[in-house]
Amino acid sequence: MPIEFATAVLASVEQGFPATIDAIAVAARHAFLRRPWYADGGNQGARTLIATRPGGEAIGALPLVRVGPAILGIKAIAGPYWPFRFMPLAANANEEELTAALDTPVARRTLGRLWRLGPAREGDAAVLIRAARRAGYRALSRRAGTSYALDIAGGDWPKPSTLRNLRKHEKKLARLGSLDFRFVSGAAWSGAVLDELAEIERKAWAGNQKDADRKFLDPTLLAGWAATIADPVLAEMLSVGILSIGGASVAFSFGLDCGRTRHCIATSYDARFARHSPGYLTGYWTYMKAAERGVEMLSLGAGDNGEKSSMGAVPEGELTDYLFVRGAMLAGLLRPFWR
Repeated sequence: MPIEFATAVLASVEQGFPATIDAIAVAARHAFLRRPWYADGGNQGARTLIATRPGGEAIGALPLVRVGPAILGIKAIAGPYWPFRFMPLAANANEEELTAALDTPVARRTLGRLWRLGPAREGDAAVLIRAARRAGYRALSRRAGTSYALDIAGGDWPKPSTLRNLRKHEKKLARLGSLDFRFVSGAAWSGAVLDELAEIERKAWAGNQKDADRKFLDPTLLAGWAATIADPVLAEMLSVGILSIGGASVAFSFGLDCGRTRHCIATSYDARFARHSPGYLTGYWTYMKAAERGVEMLSLGAGDNGEKSSMGAVPEGELTDYLFVRGAMLAGLLRPFWR
């Protein structure tokens, strides 16, 4: 594809999800935003818009897929929701560079009049939003939820009362059979482990609810996780704690460690054991194992039915869906529908 110069940056487009994404992720705040994070096997027609400094350093990429009716030509940042949907962006990339990249003819042709980003954290998206506005786009937004986080770096975590509660649940579960806790990460990942998680999810409440948020039972998502654990870097970041009772797997807590933060993606358990809180026990055991690996902050995701706040978690920021629109009239027409 042609490369065009614009105010100290180069903008180019590549088919699919190129290796450049991994090179940017190394220097990005969110180092897990690597190629497999976007390429889940279902992204036909994917293209990646890349911003590169004149010296050859790639500083940002927009991995895009087509969404919605073809006639609308809407593009969206690819990838799964969790921990959020965002672009690999070098930590030292600035607003002027992104503005220049988005304002090139090649970027305008690639993005079209409508493109979507999110759900993403407001703080992460701020520099991109400002750059897009300067490049001629209106940013329509809608709230997707409040994300909660728990600081576990202090010396009083878990609290003594929590540890007593964990021992109580452990004793109750132990009456049902011998307990075993495994922590899987890195080279220990396999297709068999993913199938094990899917089987636990099948026996959970989510397995019987039509609109439940299934992470492993959905074949497309399962294929995406398989591609992700095939990347050694991501396999090391991803981990899961699995609780077995009498040799049968009954609960798991799955997440991704990036720097000092653990993004808690999913916890699930066999509904037959619900009254004994296997998810609560497995979650805490997994978090304590993550703390041993250097994690200091648990990002628990959106929503709180009282469980997160009872752990001591507090809001860490809003998750927001953005629709970028070129043209004031079109933006005005779409704003009430988007909100």
